[in-house]
Amino acid sequence: MLKNSEEILNDVGLNEESIAWFSNALKNEKIHPNDWKGKLSCVSGDGKHLTERELKYINQELKKGHDVDLDQIKSLREQASQIADDYAIKIRSDEKWTQLTKEHAVSKQPSTILGHELENAGITRPPRHEVHHIIPNKQGGLRKYIEKYGIDVNSASNGVFLPQNYHPNWPGQITHSARNNLNEKGDMMFRHGDQYIRYLSEKLKTIDYL
Repeated sequence: MLKNSEEILNDVGLNEESIAWFSNALKNEKIHPNDWKGKLSCVSGDGKHLTERELKYINQELKKGHDVDLDQIKSLREQASQIADDYAIKIRSDEKWTQLTKEHAVSKQPSTILGHELENAGITRPPRHEVHHIIPNKQGGLRKYIEKYGIDVNSASNGVFLPQNYHPNWPGQITHSARNNLNEKGDMMFRHGDQYIRYLSEKLKTIDYL
């Protein structure tokens, strides 16, 4: 006998909070367990950490017949979070991160300068990664907030290396690939799209007010 969607979710072994999260996604047609050909596993029972974006990509992978391990996604996120925390500590402890470490030719692209500054600060570019401005170089309305506090838009403190494509074991990971960074409506999210700019604007205004 074929199982219904709720039975499929119950078989994963999710805890009550995670079941509620997945059931809500099912209700809103974000996931389609009856179409899954791959196996969803979660030994810890914790699936509440997933974002809606990740649920969307997980659903796609399972439909294709690929297995997805929710605990592995959580582990990868925690590793990325630790790297980000270490990165933030370095920035706060050394002023060189907020300024350019050397003069750059005017002809150089901002992304090229940012990449060099990250490398000069000791950040190694991982394979298949692209440099990414956190505050966009061409967003004067946002740049004024960081420049007010002496942060150069092309300094290491305003950059990260993002993967070109998401990790095979982390569906929905934030990447530098435009095609991977669309929301449900097909609008740009993380590569300086309108939603990203609005988010940054709200955060920067709040920080500036404090």
